[in-house]
Amino acid sequence: MDQAKGRRLCWVAAGAAPALWLGAQLLIHGILLPAAVAAAGAFLALLVPLAGGRRAIWLWLAGCGAGLALFGLYQTRVVEPQWRQAGWSGTLRCQTTGYAQGMGEYGQVECRALALGEEEVSFSFRLYLTDASPDLGPGQTLQVEARLDRAPLDSLRGFSKQGQFLTARQIGGLEVETGSPAWWSWAPRTARHMQECFARWLPHINNDTGTERYIADSPDSARRVLDQVSELLASRMGRQDPGREKAPPEGPHFLVICADRTLLAHHP
Repeated sequence: MDQAKGRRLCWVAAGAAPALWLGAQLLIHGILLPAAVAAAGAFLALLVPLAGGRRAIWLWLAGCGAGLALFGLYQTRVVEPQWRQAGWSGTLRCQTTGYAQGMGEYGQVECRALALGEEEVSFSFRLYLTDASPDLGPGQTLQVEARLDRAPLDSLRGFSKQGQFLTARQIGGLEVETGSPAWWSWAPRTARHMQECFARWLPHINNDTGTERYIADSPDSARRVLDQVSELLASRMGRQDPGREKAPPEGPHFLVICADRTLLAHHP
């Protein structure tokens, strides 16, 4: 690729990138598409002194147009059909794409919708369950009485953090269809099995009786581990002599390693 073609591609990319980001912001705030064109024109006015000639300006405009057209197509073909389902309630048939997690008073699991009543659909969403300790794994097919609502959008990204536009909340019964899990679920199930096998050989993670391992990979298991450690620490503090100014620390000590802060979000 010669230098001239490289510069032309850079100008097109410089127009498409801000147009896509601006389209994401419009998706949140509900501003009409002409506002995007006006903002793009204002931004172009700032670039005119730096432009490498009239051709560069036209290339930048072409990039803006392509970016806005691409995002507009995505919004009309993907986003708006999902948003029209907001408020729907009834029998939702879906397939889990991950392991369910307990979140204290409720549970949640990532899913892909298969049907809303008799209508076949396909979109990803998060299902909130009434069961606080759900036992669901990837690849299972569910039929659940649920209600769909819009997913909250991230103010910086323009999309939800999971790239989802709907959430579902259980409002009735839930039935797990019998049969083997979907073929693709072997990958996450194998990964979970390898984690469990690896955790068995980690040193110094068991309690005194060897009945519990202080390792967690979900908010539910993190809450269980932290509750047990908190009870042990409270018991130690209760055994200290209040008459002594500096009581020697009672061991063993705990070293907490946290690779995901969200696991601690629901624990005091």
